[in-house]
Amino acid sequence: MARHGGAHGIAVEITERIKARDLALPPIHYRDRVDKSSGKLRRLGIESAMQQCMNYVAVYALMPMLKAKVGPFQCASIPERGQVYGKKVLEKWIRKDPKGTKYYDKMDVRHCFESIGHRTIRKLLGRDIRKNPTLTWFVLALIGTYEEGLSIGSFLSQWLCNYVISYAYHFATERLYKTRRGKRQNLVTHILVFMDDIIIFAASKHNAKAAGKALEEYMLTQLGLHIKPNHNLKQTAKEPPDMMGYVVSKECTTIRARTFVRARRALLRAWRRMVAGLPIYLQNARRLVSYRGYFKHTNSRNIARALHLKEVHRAARKVISKFSKGANENGNKSILHRTPGQYQVYEPALG
Repeated sequence: MARHGGAHGIAVEITERIKARDLALPPIHYRDRVDKSSGKLRRLGIESAMQQCMNYVAVYALMPMLKAKVGPFQCASIPERGQVYGKKVLEKWIRKDPKGTKYYDKMDVRHCFESIGHRTIRKLLGRDIRKNPTLTWFVLALIGTYEEGLSIGSFLSQWLCNYVISYAYHFATERLYKTRRGKRQNLVTHILVFMDDIIIFAASKHNAKAAGKALEEYMLTQLGLHIKPNHNLKQTAKEPPDMMGYVVSKECTTIRARTFVRARRALLRAWRRMVAGLPIYLQNARRLVSYRGYFKHTNSRNIARALHLKEVHRAARKVISKFSKGANENGNKSILHRTPGQYQVYEPALG
């Protein structure tokens, strides 16, 4: 593939392919996978190593433009802007600006990645980086390898999704307003975007309704994105926003009910196995470790103590550590991906 060794050789190879206007990439393989958290069937694209490297080249070449376009309250796939960042932003708005967050409308884009058309990306890139035709060709050539829309699991697709949605973000913050007594009044007081989930806040029911309708129409006509019809207007005090796995109210922050039920079930099962001297399997250990963040960043201290979160989390980390050390010593990291029935680690009952 590359005629030189190491990263420099790959860089030279990519440069030569771009100059020749021929990326010469093998077809992307697709695999259907059910998302355990939501139950949705997702079609994941498995790209070659060279295409993954090209994705990083494209994103970092686009980065100056992306930083200028992507809004400060767009989360997901952006460094230091994950679920916890979004949660803290919601807490600040709801608790420090109760008048401005009296009503909200939470929207979800239907099949966001698949619905973002290549024509839409071509139009936006032609507007924003028209002075760099080589980069425009490179990005369009990469997304031209996708089956339809953007490919789930691609580093480039994540950033392009945020880029396209940023137009809706700026439309809501800059163009949704009304003039009253000669003064401008914004319909949207706050907006937060978590990949394809959008929540807008307004000071009045009328403003929230008008803003939601205008934003939905703009995304359909200008970006070709459909908002799911199940979104509706809600009052923050009566129905606190449920987003990114958290429910944020004026008084406290709790875990989303569906997520809490799964976490509680997993913790109780793990604790019972520990008491009985039975193993915690690797797959379960990873899941248990991932749940800790939800309890850590919410008002869940008492329930965490009742579920023995600290003890279970410590045991789960030991399991993962042992697998990692064993894989490194054997020089075979595939051991980390074996199913629970094939490989297990026994832990002492209570340490």
